Amino acid sequence: MGVTGARDKPSELAAPLVARTKAATGLPVGVGLGISNADQAAGVAAFADAHVRVTKSVARGKTRVAIEALAEADRAGEIARMLAGAAPSPQAAAHADEMLRAARQD
Repeated sequence: MGVTGARDKPSELAAPLVARTKAATGLPVGVGLGISNADQAAGVAAFADAHVRVTKSVARGKTRVAIEALAEADRAGEIARMLAGAAPSPQAAAHADEMLRAARQD
């Protein structure tokens, strides 16, 4: 898709590439490379086939990472959290819903 490393926003080629790959393979497609902030993650999450939540905690000097696959019904709430922080606003929730609707139309 192009240059690797930090970007201001995901490549505009990402969503069409995912769509072409899905059409050619019939398999779910995951995207995770080149995402450097929550806004980018939210945008990519809207058009991906699957969405996972990754959390990290440190206790007694040990770091633990948890990866949780989100149900379709939970995706909008997580995207809103990614956009607005721990307590997403109604505006963030509406924007997350719109992002998912727009991605499904492509």
